[in-house]
Amino acid sequence: MNPVSDRYLRPIIEDIFHIPIEHAVYSAAIFWPTNLEGAIYFNWYSGAGLINLLLSMGFAFSVVVVAGAKSWMKTRHLRKQGESKFTRNLQMQLYKALVAQTLIPVFLLFLPFAVLFVGPLLFIDCEFLSVPLTFIYALYPALDPIPILFFVDNYRITISKFFCCFFGCKKNQVIDSGESEYKVHISDRTMSNNFLYI
Repeated sequence: MNPVSDRYLRPIIEDIFHIPIEHAVYSAAIFWPTNLEGAIYFNWYSGAGLINLLLSMGFAFSVVVVAGAKSWMKTRHLRKQGESKFTRNLQMQLYKALVAQTLIPVFLLFLPFAVLFVGPLLFIDCEFLSVPLTFIYALYPALDPIPILFFVDNYRITISKFFCCFFGCKKNQVIDSGESEYKVHISDRTMSNNFLYI
């Protein structure tokens, strides 16, 4: 909160929120304000804040990429060393979950926020991004573990059993009829050797 941003945001806050700027708490960077004569100049204070944000995001982004790449390299070699089919299958599931968990923050946090931070510097109006990014930022902690739950069979099976138990899902059953052909009962229909009997 400084006089430059107060002068720029006063009409916006009073028009949208119907409160005086003195009663509002905000965080804003005005890169190209106008001085009292109406000339546009670059606000170095906001520029320093942008550099700080970009360095912080760049460091976090590089940690995600480097850790993801190293894990990918190790997992790629581990897939060949599995002692059993179960171990190799589990390593492949964890590998897929790792790739998804690396891509989620890149596409849901780093890229949208980079556009949001750099856009105003380049005279691009990014106001339309502010509301969706608020929801994405709030949902990110809930979305981050989802790849593990979907890609790892043991978790996925346990979750599906829980929801089937909770919602009363019907299971498909294979029944030995004592004949040479098999029968699969799906609710009240019977399938026998690729023929459906109703």
